[in-house]
Amino acid sequence: YMFYKEILLDYVHHDITRKWVFIYFKILLIIMAKETVVYFDLF
Repeated sequence: YMFYKEILLDYVHHDITRKWVFIYFKILLIIMAKETVVYFDLF
């Protein structure tokens, strides 16, 4: 029982981690896009 529970918890944790990584990646892309727009606006 505990073995299955650990696998389930590990899977759920991994899924949450993957979602957070995806969210952070999207935020990073948005920031980079804004910086690029500002940079090219100056020239």
